[in-house]
Amino acid sequence: MNIRICGNSHVVALQHGYAQVKDSGPKLSVFPLGGANFDNTDFSYITPEGIRFNVDLFNELLERFTGLTHIAAEGLWGFSVGSFFSRIYANAYWISAAPSAAAQGKQRPITLAQVEAIVAEDQKYVLQFYRQLQEVGTDFFVIIGPPPPANYSAIQNGTPRETVIALEQIARRWFRAQLEEMGVSYLDVPPETVDGDGFLRPAYKLQNKPDGTPDPHHANGDYGALVMAQIFAEIEKRGAA
Repeated sequence: MNIRICGNSHVVALQHGYAQVKDSGPKLSVFPLGGANFDNTDFSYITPEGIRFNVDLFNELLERFTGLTHIAAEGLWGFSVGSFFSRIYANAYWISAAPSAAAQGKQRPITLAQVEAIVAEDQKYVLQFYRQLQEVGTDFFVIIGPPPPANYSAIQNGTPRETVIALEQIARRWFRAQLEEMGVSYLDVPPETVDGDGFLRPAYKLQNKPDGTPDPHHANGDYGALVMAQIFAEIEKRGAA
């Protein structure tokens, strides 16, 4: 059976992690589809052959790495698509506003329902993609991306760290609940990679991009190796190896 792991830029950590542990698990392929900047756009649609993308880059990379022009019912897929909540709290709005439970001083309190509505709007096309996969009969699971590091740029730019992690936790809880309601299997963040406040531990943070500039939020190969262990266990559970 073909086993393919793909998705947004967080796949880079999985590629590096797979290089570390590939001898301890089944053969599979790990490759990017494109950036999470397309998550809040209508990026996929159903055709008679399966799922096709509205983003040329996604289609090009899918064909380059698999030889396929569509995602259909063949093989097992793991998708790291969605759960990129940094797009929400990177907005300067959250310097002066916060979820009501985390609001401090003169910050405007935003109700839980309002925050969840923002997350729902941001992730609606991600969930649409997963529903489309279910409709065409694709066997798949979701790989939830890592949380931000404690030195994330939004915090350095003035958004209180308490606001960032409150938004992150609300969004993750909402996202997991949607997947569970849909009956979609998912792999959550390895608990040992998260500190007591909910941020990605420095040991699992990718420090620099390939060009040597600081990386804003991605995890590293050690993080990816832990997720690959989860993926191997998921494959074994499904008897797909």
